[in-house]
Amino acid sequence: MERPSAAGVRWDLSRIFVDVAAARVALADAVGRAAALEARATDFERLDPAGLRDLLDEANALAELRDVLHEEWGYGALRLAADVSDAEARDLVAESEKGLATVRDGLRAVALGVGARPSLAGLPELAPYRHWLEHQATLAARRLDTAAEKAFAARAPSASTAWGRLSQEILTAASVPFDSGTGEQPHGRVELRLLRYHADRDVRKRAAAALLGIYEASLPVAAACLDAVVADRLGEDRLRGREDPMAATLVVDEVAPATVERLLTAVESRTDILARWFERKKLALGVERIESYDRFAPAGNVPSLSWPDAVNACCAVFDELSTTLGDVARGVFDVWAVDAERRPGKDGGILCAPLPSGYGTYVFLSYLESGAPSNLAHELGHAVHFELANKKRPWLATIEPDSTAFFEIPSTFAQLATAERLCTTIGGEGGKALMRGALEDVYTLVFSSAVMTRFEQEACARRASGQALTPERIGEIWLAREQAVFGRLAERLGIMHPPHVFVARFYGYQYVYATLAALGLAARRRADPERFARDYVAMLEATGTGSPAQLLARCGLDVEDPDIWQQGLSELDRLSELAW
Repeated sequence: MERPSAAGVRWDLSRIFVDVAAARVALADAVGRAAALEARATDFERLDPAGLRDLLDEANALAELRDVLHEEWGYGALRLAADVSDAEARDLVAESEKGLATVRDGLRAVALGVGARPSLAGLPELAPYRHWLEHQATLAARRLDTAAEKAFAARAPSASTAWGRLSQEILTAASVPFDSGTGEQPHGRVELRLLRYHADRDVRKRAAAALLGIYEASLPVAAACLDAVVADRLGEDRLRGREDPMAATLVVDEVAPATVERLLTAVESRTDILARWFERKKLALGVERIESYDRFAPAGNVPSLSWPDAVNACCAVFDELSTTLGDVARGVFDVWAVDAERRPGKDGGILCAPLPSGYGTYVFLSYLESGAPSNLAHELGHAVHFELANKKRPWLATIEPDSTAFFEIPSTFAQLATAERLCTTIGGEGGKALMRGALEDVYTLVFSSAVMTRFEQEACARRASGQALTPERIGEIWLAREQAVFGRLAERLGIMHPPHVFVARFYGYQYVYATLAALGLAARRRADPERFARDYVAMLEATGTGSPAQLLARCGLDVEDPDIWQQGLSELDRLSELAW
């Protein structure tokens, strides 16, 4: 058997900590710093500008320790992703939970203190933290007192997070006997979802039916969980005086509700793009009528790409934009900050873990030669963004506000640019097949994510009006929203595919925003490559200095322009033409 080309490509985490013992020392240090910081924050009013700057620098250092120890992307979590049997790492993650809660209490005390004094953003001594200070002042309008905020933070794991976890555990445990061509074996949700990409149409059809059966059997528990999650969120909104269920997400993302409505309306107005895509897919598949189980069917053979070729293709995209970006991209590989090897015991996830300056930025995936390098390009886009932004201002000001609506733009832009470059360089049917594979993900990010957002809006409205989210209502809301975009290709109970609606509020719209913004940037790059490259680098370096709208304006994108999202959709239509 041929050795996978990414064999041996494993990351070196020693830049973070040499071992778990060193991580534990850092955790103890962080807890001590947090206690001292929280105590000092009580004397906030007496600090002069120099003292305030010192306080913010202390908070920044503490935020750095928080993230290198983070339960999801810190040292222990990264070790565990690399080897799910790493008991030492698992213990570190569990042990860190209590200490990190103390760390967050200390950082929260500072955030509450500065949020109550909006004038601080104007002090020249605090200039590196200006936007972070402005954001804290905005958040202050809906914050409760310190004790209440601590209580909310402490209950989070046992409130909506636990309901979401229960729902996913029920779905993960469910399986059915299924024969995909190698004999009957138990298949769970993940395996059946992957079969949606199978070349055999009968396998796709039967897998879709089996998956729907799992969803229908699990729906009563999932519905009860979603009902509890939404009710809990609405209860918090009442306490904080919020009327719009999206407000909690939009205030963090710094995106206006009117912008979201224009965004979703634009997507819903261009279902003609979807119709043309599926008409072409029907012809490529050679079927008389395309069905919902054909939505992800492969149309042509994507050429194999070795790991070195994939790395070079992705880095070339950054080289073409700017030598600065190219150097940053190649630097991620030079310091062994990528884990791409396929091996037993490795988590199946795909991620980029951005850490403070000096610790590194880490990319994680399991590379498959027979698939387009979309995942690598996407995560490398994240890595280049954070490496560049992190050199310009304090970590706290770079990473907060944590706006997914903006942070997903550079990654999606890199993914799109890499796909188009490979389509051109490979050429022929192979290049088109690669582009088709890449665009399947884009169509999901745009149209399916818009459906998810509309579903969540209606589910919240129903629950707020006193209607419980029963299995029947969830199925009804989802199917109506799916049909409005996908017509007769709507998937019943497709809301059960992603866990996002359970674990994060209005996660879907963020990907619609980021993807259409990235498409808009691609159009501007074609119009004036040299100017765009300068503007794009400046935008990445300016992360933490303004809202997504203000940052995108650096590249000529005006999100208040009624036509801006249509321009992104037209770019998607152009790329779709290249794929067939």
